[in-house]
Amino acid sequence: MRILHCIALGGRGGTGHTAFRLVQLLNEHGHYAKIALWENSVLHQRAKEKNIPYTGDIKMRPKFTPMSFISDVIKLKRLIEEESIEIVHTYRTPDYWRAAVAIQLCRKRPKLVRSRTIVVPIHAHIFNRWLHNRATDLVLAKATLIRDNYQRAKKFDMSRVKLFLDGVDTQTYHPANKSNFLRKKYNIDKNTLLVGTVARLSKIKGFDYLLPAIRASQSLPFHFFIIGFGKLQKEIEAYINKYNLKNVTIIGKVPDIEKYIASLDIYLLTSIGSEGSSRATLEAMASGLPVITTNVGVLPDIVRHEENGFLIPPRSSRAIVQALNQFLQNNALVTAMGKKSRQIVEENFTEKQVIERLENIYKSLL
Repeated sequence: MRILHCIALGGRGGTGHTAFRLVQLLNEHGHYAKIALWENSVLHQRAKEKNIPYTGDIKMRPKFTPMSFISDVIKLKRLIEEESIEIVHTYRTPDYWRAAVAIQLCRKRPKLVRSRTIVVPIHAHIFNRWLHNRATDLVLAKATLIRDNYQRAKKFDMSRVKLFLDGVDTQTYHPANKSNFLRKKYNIDKNTLLVGTVARLSKIKGFDYLLPAIRASQSLPFHFFIIGFGKLQKEIEAYINKYNLKNVTIIGKVPDIEKYIASLDIYLLTSIGSEGSSRATLEAMASGLPVITTNVGVLPDIVRHEENGFLIPPRSSRAIVQALNQFLQNNALVTAMGKKSRQIVEENFTEKQVIERLENIYKSLL
């Protein structure tokens, strides 16, 4: 099959990583898969390094301007026809609309697929109804909540919507890679559990509730690591200093995230919304960590409450404290639920399973 993935993203991010990895795997499986992305973006550089077919010539700017849109549509149409593309797979609104219009202009129309990770309800206005019911062959909803949003709108053809959950690299993220890296680096004793989150530092990740929960749990034997960066960093640092939270460390942005996840004992994510996909949660589970997450977005699809961790309500410091207490007072529970996390990933979320499901979906459209 000949597939073009289009993604209007400047940074890597979860969606960017997923798109890039799918293109890699499709090529490894013998297909021709190319990625259209922003020139000079992080993914653009990675495509060069990994020798992945790509084009950086299509701008796909988030802010709509008629001339830029028309230019992109013309370039996409030319690319689709010159390379005999059979399927165009999009991820964000800018690339979705450009691809939809370009496809209408092609002499031989390829199939259009959209991966949707946005958890907010979709507006059922006339333009979106045309885009979904006429121009799109299939929407891959990356969470049950997203699929249900289409259903609740009552204006969209549900035969064109399919639940499709992400996968994870189970070799890079594996319990056998368990490490004492963080424990040694920060001189933390063996009786202290290492708890951590991988997230951009923004309000949507629930730090307004997480930090008070850590403050309320100071007497418990754990050290908390925040792995990520963002606009909220100074505010988080100020809170840590104000309340003298000596058991909290901000790591910042790191290139080898797997090494840090492998050093943790428990993974915690306190998002108050979003989470249309949650790559870091799957990576933590694949690494054999028990998890505590809020029940937003895709998280109820991948975390099994009281089996491999705890699903808690968002915006509740008290719920965070209660879930932490259950782990911090019972090491056997940490071990048992960590093993269950790995089992769930092996049974449902390996990259091999995901790419085979995607191949079958593509074939069904042709």
